[in-house]
Amino acid sequence: MREPVCDRQVREAQHRLDDLTHRVGLLAEQQPLVGETMQELSTALQELRVAADELQQQNEELAETRELVEEERRRYQELFDDAPDGYLVTDAEGTIQQANGVAASLLGVRRDFLVGKPFVVFVAREAQRAFGAYMARLHNGHPERVAEWQTTVQPRGGPSYPITLTTGRIRNRKGRLIGLRWMLRDSTERVRSEVARRQWEAQLQHTQRLESLGVLAGGIAHDFNNLLMGVLCSAELALLRLPQDAPARADVEQIVAATHRAAGLTGQMLAYSGRGTFQVQPILLSTLIREMEPLIRAALPKTCALEFDLGESLPAIEADATQLRQVLMNLVVNAGEAVGDAAGSIAVRVGVRECDRAYLAGGVLGNEIPEGPHVSLEVADTGCGMSGETQARMFEPFFTTKFTGRGLGLAAVLGIVRGHHGTILVTSEPGRGTRIEVLFPPTTQPAMAPQVPAPAPPAWRGEGTILVVDDEASIRAGASQVLEHAGFTVLTAADGHEAVAVFREHAETVRAVLLDLTMPNMDGATTARALRQIRPDVRVILSSGYTAEEATRQFTERDLAGFLQKPYALKALLAAVRGAMEPANR
Repeated sequence: MREPVCDRQVREAQHRLDDLTHRVGLLAEQQPLVGETMQELSTALQELRVAADELQQQNEELAETRELVEEERRRYQELFDDAPDGYLVTDAEGTIQQANGVAASLLGVRRDFLVGKPFVVFVAREAQRAFGAYMARLHNGHPERVAEWQTTVQPRGGPSYPITLTTGRIRNRKGRLIGLRWMLRDSTERVRSEVARRQWEAQLQHTQRLESLGVLAGGIAHDFNNLLMGVLCSAELALLRLPQDAPARADVEQIVAATHRAAGLTGQMLAYSGRGTFQVQPILLSTLIREMEPLIRAALPKTCALEFDLGESLPAIEADATQLRQVLMNLVVNAGEAVGDAAGSIAVRVGVRECDRAYLAGGVLGNEIPEGPHVSLEVADTGCGMSGETQARMFEPFFTTKFTGRGLGLAAVLGIVRGHHGTILVTSEPGRGTRIEVLFPPTTQPAMAPQVPAPAPPAWRGEGTILVVDDEASIRAGASQVLEHAGFTVLTAADGHEAVAVFREHAETVRAVLLDLTMPNMDGATTARALRQIRPDVRVILSSGYTAEEATRQFTERDLAGFLQKPYALKALLAAVRGAMEPANR
């Protein structure tokens, strides 16, 4: 390191003083006054030496500090240049003074091109007004601290895209704003993730709302089936007692028919709730649709053209044929009503679709089924189409846009598809028709022909004692009268505790128990266990407003001798009792 000029001058002066001291010292012996003067000069010289040493030390410390500052500056520049995010430094008006490579890359220009350019020229046109307003807020002191916000940039030679800006102020010693620091981060993926999250939350809320409505619909259907049971029993008993030529017979038959129609509605509500009756077997969807073609054509207006594209060599699906027929008929009838009296067309297509998570996410139940190939049932029409508001509510029970509609058709479709572990995708625009696609998971099992319902059993009479347990007095009375009319002695109980007491007293004579599932205090499952403790071979016929699949979950196959879903007809009651007593007739 070169010796500072001031140090050299001090040392040269010191040498001259030393020489002078030596020469004058010779005179000091002869002239005392000169000696005293030289002593003072020597003291001053020592002080000068001390000052020179201190100055040397300060110079060395200053040099070290200068090196540290330079090292920190280099380190900052390296961090600035090599940072994974874009960094800009601008003056208070937003003119770029410094930029790193990432910032240049984000803005689509060379790094040296940025210096001297206003930052706002790289902001997309549609975002410049908001950018200017934000700059004004920065000058006005808002927000007070480092702020993060979104804008859209327009790089040179590329499409615009969203970025996240983090802005900090640079102030001088007097607190005046003299510049701004900007951190730029590509937020395309962040925005995409945020949109996906909001869509997922909306889908989740929609699914939860549908599930809540499903629970409500299932509960209503169960309670309504109990009420219908009393009406149906009374009406069918009245038919048994009325002569064939009685004037009131036609009215009673209308009551019976209306009760069965009401039971059909509750069946749709149970289907929506996912508690419908399912007799699952491997089925070829295309074969089932071909068998239904005459019925489908009869359900549509003559002005509506019907097209089928049922594919070939398709895999089977595990499904209930009756429920699939209901799905298809509801979709086709809705499509016909959308077309209306005007000329239009409906296309029914069956095929195989390879579904990834992105495709399934567009479905009503898309998050509940796995990716992979699915059998696709598509019903497309050229009708009036639907608005977004209608599509958002189309599967809700009791929601309808028809004057005479009940709002249960599509709700039942959703419940059936949910029960079959599938999903539904809807594409529609007002005036441009509707396309509804139902996806079912395929099976490798060979298809079976749909089962034909067994013929009704012939009239039958029995003997012995039957215990009827139900908390509804009208159901107890109706079932008792039917069984007594068929030759049985009937005991009744209004709840599980009473049933156990009555059965314990008559355990030797009771041949079968007709047991309701849902009762206060002691439900059917608990009651059945208590009865088996008294007599293990007791024959229990379970009845419920829910379906067999839902109602028998707490029982094994050996626990029950039969099941009746309310409301049941008198013939069904007698058939169940006969099946319990004569297993060969089940």
